[in-house]
Amino acid sequence: MTILQAINQPENTGFLNWCSVNFMNIITTIAAIINACYVLYTIKTFKEIKKQTDLQLKAHLSFDTKVFKDSELTKPNTNKEYLDLSFGSDWKKSMQIAFPELSDPGLFDGAYYCIIIANYGNTEVKQISFEIEVIIENSKNIVDTKKLTTKETKNTIIKVNEILCKSASIIIPVFSIAAFPIYTVLINGKYVDVRNQEYSILQIKDKKENKYLQ
Repeated sequence: MTILQAINQPENTGFLNWCSVNFMNIITTIAAIINACYVLYTIKTFKEIKKQTDLQLKAHLSFDTKVFKDSELTKPNTNKEYLDLSFGSDWKKSMQIAFPELSDPGLFDGAYYCIIIANYGNTEVKQISFEIEVIIENSKNIVDTKKLTTKETKNTIIKVNEILCKSASIIIPVFSIAAFPIYTVLINGKYVDVRNQEYSILQIKDKKENKYLQ
């Protein structure tokens, strides 16, 4: 009874009349709000699905470095196309003059700095770029006794333009290090997968020496 009395109040009757007249507009507005919420939810869901899909398809390369001898350059998946035999040739000449007794055994040849690349991701990679800085040093003993240059920095850029499939690997000989007494190699770069997504390479740093040149 109380509810009916409340409804029959003049001010409430006006509201009911307004609702009756605008019933379809109210329903349409509510439907629009529900649809908007559904669209927003759908967009958010698809974004999350895309994010998960991108993570599953993401490329992931691992990088390792190693010095190979001549005989090891015949290993499967070794690509000598990027090997620069002229890189450091001035140091080879300098060492041959400073250490003539070491020239006959061929110690200034046949040792190559190589980058080993493996694709552990879920998509193919189509390009890998390296920016390589090599800091070459003579030991204090060589500088004092042979009067040679203390240090020199060399730079080179390598672009590997070939498809590296999932679970595949490749060995890239870069240059000879046989005539470098002490050398530090700093490698930066990036790679691009077949979806044109770009990835940065965490800097690789190597410091090694050739004991026979100390």
